[in-house]
Amino acid sequence: MAPRKGTKKPAYEGLTLEMLEKLKTQAILMEDRINIMGEECMDKNGKLCDPKLSELSNEYEDLCLDIEKLEGLLKTLNKK
Repeated sequence: MAPRKGTKKPAYEGLTLEMLEKLKTQAILMEDRINIMGEECMDKNGKLCDPKLSELSNEYEDLCLDIEKLEGLLKTLNKK
């Protein structure tokens, strides 16, 4: 992709960095939600065995992996 007028950076870079920041914010919010749900589950049951908590934790892990992949791709593209 060609650089934007007046810059040396490709046009995709700004959009991708913005998307990456949104994903990181979403991950932070999910982590907070997991902590709250975990505390509620411990208070209620005395253990962490809630299917919703497990599902949210899996979604959080997947999101973190996606963020890592995107960061790696950005680093690769910026080296070129």
